[in-house]
Amino acid sequence: MPVISFNNGRNHVYHKPCCPYALRIKAGNRMKLDVKDLKHMGYRPCKYCSGFKFTLKEEVKSAQKFLISNDIHYLFSDTGEELYLKTDISFWRISYSVRRDGFVLYHGNFAPGDKQLIELLSPRQYHFQQDEPACGGIKKHLQYIVSHDRYIRMVNGEKVDLPCRTKREKKLAQKTRRSINRRRARNVMSALAELERANPELKQLSLANNEYNCIKPRKGKR
Repeated sequence: MPVISFNNGRNHVYHKPCCPYALRIKAGNRMKLDVKDLKHMGYRPCKYCSGFKFTLKEEVKSAQKFLISNDIHYLFSDTGEELYLKTDISFWRISYSVRRDGFVLYHGNFAPGDKQLIELLSPRQYHFQQDEPACGGIKKHLQYIVSHDRYIRMVNGEKVDLPCRTKREKKLAQKTRRSINRRRARNVMSALAELERANPELKQLSLANNEYNCIKPRKGKR
């Protein structure tokens, strides 16, 4: 709930409780009111704590345990408007989009490796992650990053335990396994196509097998 100083009649500004300007207000002068009531009374939001830079930093502070437990390294840009993240197999960028009215997730176009975060501070090297919509915070994006890396590990053949506590998690786990099986099948077909192009005799053998399999057996007399 926003905080105001009721002893200051000139400055009609309300702050977030964690705002450094709100912390300067003496305890006896602090008052908490609803945003709708404050706007009706003519108060306006603090330019510092209502900006997306402050919100981004506060979101990172609240997600420290999640970042550490999932081994996600992060670095702010020089302006503080962008957050760059790195896991052991992927790179990401989070920034605020006025057009989408929320924080947006971008995926880095880098090959997995030992790149330092300072080497990744190039917005042009990232593309918008279309299947992850903009949201008011970054926690949902961080959960998406962990799910993405888990999926990639499963595709690469690593044994990963998917959470199956709720119906939604079970449904998502089944969908993920089906998607991985389809992707593996496409990889196998792609590898076979490469072999056929390199060895034409294999293609002739493949065609002969297909013709043999397409011959329908004759129905016996009853």
